[in-house]
Amino acid sequence: MSQEQKIPFLRNFSPAMNLMTVFSLVFLGTIVGTVVLWSMAKIFWNLNTFEEENLLSDLSNPSIVALVQTSFIISNICIFITPSTIFRRFMEYPRQDYLLIRKKPGLKTAGIIFLLFLVCFPASNFLYYVNNLLDFTFLSPDAGRQIRELENSSNEFSIRLMMQPGVPALIINLTATALFAAIGEELLFRGIFQRLFIKLFRNVHVAVIICAALFSFLHFSYYGFIPRFFMGLVLGYIYLATANIWYCMFFHFLNNAFAVTFGWLMGQGYDVRFFDMLGAGEGDKWVGFGLLVIIVAFGIIALKKIINRELVNEIREY
Repeated sequence: MSQEQKIPFLRNFSPAMNLMTVFSLVFLGTIVGTVVLWSMAKIFWNLNTFEEENLLSDLSNPSIVALVQTSFIISNICIFITPSTIFRRFMEYPRQDYLLIRKKPGLKTAGIIFLLFLVCFPASNFLYYVNNLLDFTFLSPDAGRQIRELENSSNEFSIRLMMQPGVPALIINLTATALFAAIGEELLFRGIFQRLFIKLFRNVHVAVIICAALFSFLHFSYYGFIPRFFMGLVLGYIYLATANIWYCMFFHFLNNAFAVTFGWLMGQGYDVRFFDMLGAGEGDKWVGFGLLVIIVAFGIIALKKIINRELVNEIREY
């Protein structure tokens, strides 16, 4: 039997089994990433991330800042990029583009994606406003208070990290928390999970919804679940419309880069709250709501036309 006729190893298993394989690879990547980060902390900064409680919260220490930024890169490589690469290796036929990364992106489509992001940004902000109206005290007063405190603490830490002074800090944060996250998360969620969900459920829209929910849930942000779910839906349909994962990465990078850049500008004393909160401010919630309605209406009307049926059939077939 020729090399081209051989069936890749993971093609012998069901989509459910392959999902378990991916989760196992992610779990192993988490362990490896933790060990690598601990080792780097000891070797380069003489820090013990296991023994020193609240070590990573001291962002006044340049060594801690460098360690946190490094942790983002290591995490994305070990948890997202490497498992996706390994899975692809045992899932892809020769000359097949399983992750849709070999096709070069075009400038025109990239421009459309940029405009789409500008429309989605205020709509996402409006959903942040809606999400923050939810009160988890229906679970219990203590649970609601603890969830809110954890969320506020996490947001405060992220803001302090993004506000680090100097252009080098901005570039490093853009690389660590915007670029690597966009590449890694899109490879895993759109490149693998969404494909497996389509094959498992045989329904494109169900697959996109479940993948978007998983994408949002695994960010472990209760008060950011709805806007991240919304962005996950948009990313899922970008993948299906363009059959090119680079556009998903570009959209994802823009979303993260805007947050990083606005945070950095505020740290340098610039008042950019209007732009950062556009669509969720006291006087412009109608902008976010209106754009959200337009996006949903466009999706209902146009989705059937813009989805790449050739890609969907390929995913279902293999």
